[in-house]
Amino acid sequence: MNKLAFFFTVLSFVFCLESVAQEDSLRAIVNNSSGEPKVKALTEFFKLHLHSDPSKAMDFAKEALLEASTTGYDKGVASAYNNIGVVYKNQGVYDKAIEYYLKSLEINERLNNLEGIAFTKGNIGTVYSQKEDYPASLDYFLQSHQILDSINDYGQLAASFNNLGNVYHELNKMDRALECFNSALELIDSLGYQGTSVDPLYNLGNIYFKLNNFEKALSCYQKSLDSEIANKSISGQAYSMYNIGHTYLKLGDVEKALLFQEQALNLAIKVGAFPIMKEIYHSLSEIHYSKSDFKQAYEFRLLYDDVRDQVYSEESSRKLAQLELGYVIEQKEKENLVLKQNQEIKDLQIKNSRSIIIIFIMSVFIVLAVGGIFLKMRMSSNR
Repeated sequence: MNKLAFFFTVLSFVFCLESVAQEDSLRAIVNNSSGEPKVKALTEFFKLHLHSDPSKAMDFAKEALLEASTTGYDKGVASAYNNIGVVYKNQGVYDKAIEYYLKSLEINERLNNLEGIAFTKGNIGTVYSQKEDYPASLDYFLQSHQILDSINDYGQLAASFNNLGNVYHELNKMDRALECFNSALELIDSLGYQGTSVDPLYNLGNIYFKLNNFEKALSCYQKSLDSEIANKSISGQAYSMYNIGHTYLKLGDVEKALLFQEQALNLAIKVGAFPIMKEIYHSLSEIHYSKSDFKQAYEFRLLYDDVRDQVYSEESSRKLAQLELGYVIEQKEKENLVLKQNQEIKDLQIKNSRSIIIIFIMSVFIVLAVGGIFLKMRMSSNR
């Protein structure tokens, strides 16, 4: 075993020990507490398993939802709804993701939890980005970014710049995209890479890829893969390996392209990451076509079409639109109710003011009348 391999083996062992210790600590809190502490511990369990075991992550999110609902911890309910939405989003079940995000958003808005509002709106923006509705995505990302900027949440601002950069990239606004990615990198550097899992280098790789600078793109993707391995993010590794394989295909190294795409596919299947699975199937179809293996190319194309239909189905898009429209209508109804109540208060105030004026005038007349009677009585007595 060479020194580098030995180093990574030791590093993996250390990460494993730290993870076990962390899980033991969290389990103790879950078993011996209730309410907010228990919900927060379950949320940490959710984060630990989100990118490696989504099914287990979902179980922890649902357990957190039950505990928060039972104990009246509304902020925890909103957080759990958001986390359930994240699992659905990662698996490409976008209508369910939006359904839970909107539940989370409604509670956070009622609590005036600005951080929660920004976070959930950012997640809704991600759904629209993955659905390739970039104008809608940009709108939500900008709303989220404005809130994060107002509360100086620098860790999430880095992620927000990253999201905005991705959308500007898709809209072919490369200057704006590079500006956002560089802003994200500056924030991450100033934070010492603490408090954020954002990886702008991965997205810079996408920019270089689009500019046909495949060597630079490959360098960025490799650094991204190293980071995802260190973070034990299986879905992140799948994305990075897909991009490395796709870049090798552009460079004409078909065998390396095939190797990385097959590894990426195994990881994507493991965590049920259908959005990236779709891209991998498409790339594998291209690879086998370039090898003149038309049967395999056709089979992977069919798999790509099946997953694409699942992710971008018309029914799913319709449900998405209905859910958001329902939320918008509900918000408008609430606004109209508040306006109606305010108008009723104003009308009542005006009515009360008129009553006071009438009473005042009547009082003046009564005083004048009494004064007149008293004056007549005085005059009569003087005679």
